[in-house]
Amino acid sequence: MLTDAELGRHLHLTQAAQWLYSANGTPFVTGDGDPYASLLRGFDDDPTPLYPRLRERGPLWRSRLGSWVTADHGRVAELIGHRDLDVCDVEGRPDPQELPRQVLPRERTCLDVSRQELDRLADMAAPVLGARAAEERRSFLGEAWERATGAAGDEFDLVALAERVPAEVLGEFLALPESRRARLAECCAAASIAVDALLCPQRPAETRLLLSAMEELGTLVTGSDSGLRSLRPPDAQVVAGLHAIVGVRAAADVVTKTMLALLQDAEAMTALSDDPDRAARAVEETLRFDPPAHLQALIAQRDVELAGQRVSAGSRVVLAVGAADRDPAVFTDPHRFALDRSGEEGPPVPLGPHHALVAPLVKAQAEAAVRVITGRFPRLRLSGPVLRRRRAPVTRALLRMPVRTN
Repeated sequence: MLTDAELGRHLHLTQAAQWLYSANGTPFVTGDGDPYASLLRGFDDDPTPLYPRLRERGPLWRSRLGSWVTADHGRVAELIGHRDLDVCDVEGRPDPQELPRQVLPRERTCLDVSRQELDRLADMAAPVLGARAAEERRSFLGEAWERATGAAGDEFDLVALAERVPAEVLGEFLALPESRRARLAECCAAASIAVDALLCPQRPAETRLLLSAMEELGTLVTGSDSGLRSLRPPDAQVVAGLHAIVGVRAAADVVTKTMLALLQDAEAMTALSDDPDRAARAVEETLRFDPPAHLQALIAQRDVELAGQRVSAGSRVVLAVGAADRDPAVFTDPHRFALDRSGEEGPPVPLGPHHALVAPLVKAQAEAAVRVITGRFPRLRLSGPVLRRRRAPVTRALLRMPVRTN
């Protein structure tokens, strides 16, 4: 357990390295900075100018920070499911060239679980949180968003609304007692920076709250009164923890990003208001246009050759999903949100292991939310500046989106 001083020093030194390499190719030498380091800072409102620079470096190149990086659509789509790459670390094989090795202690989270284990847990939890369970409870999801929007008033922050409802939905799907649901929502809020914190240092106080919340989640979601009571407590903790840490964040992000794209395109907004059944298509386009994870970090489990490069065991391979899904060699007019995008274009990059586990509930919630919001508020419009979170290079999450209903 790091002391507050040690944690703060570690986070600040990590951030300093990212800013240094983003400004200079090598320390104290002026020149073209490292585009991956620039992306990791998480301070750009629009990272798309960095995408060509990422692709120009080649199909797989080594950042000054030590990570291997690719933004090529074909390569990203191939590597995201590569059998020699996983989300868990290789014990005793850290790559000494990588700076820093860790931003957030993965071993203290449910994020350091292998693909094989995630697949096993997804199958076990499917009756409660899988695709069929989400489909069977679509009416409940619609009702949850109907209640939330019905109490929103004429002017509200869509981000605040979208961050609250998924935590309430998770508590219902897990069949948690009312006495624990409010605390679950608080822990979800505190842990919402976890996915970004793996690659980008957060503020020390927020990081401490994050670590405490992730530890508490295990006691909140297990027990004889939990919907996951048929699972062993360690398995239930991982499943529910991932839904609380990754799923709640992703659901809020897909809802707000879809609505932002629609509100910035009057024609698309009208199309959804006239035909709510197009909500699923809008959500699918958001998964390409502004996905819940713009970066996917994987660890080489053994020495392996990738794209002609020899990658040693323990090395981090970062897939720039957001850049790959804007690759002009694959997508026509890639920076345009298009409900009518041709199926002849390449598909978006598949979701990474963590997001794949929570995807059924995330998609079902997002579709329900978009359907309800566009149906209830056909004249919805932005009423102020839209703000993105800082230090969020992975999620690119929105911080504030004020809207008016008339």
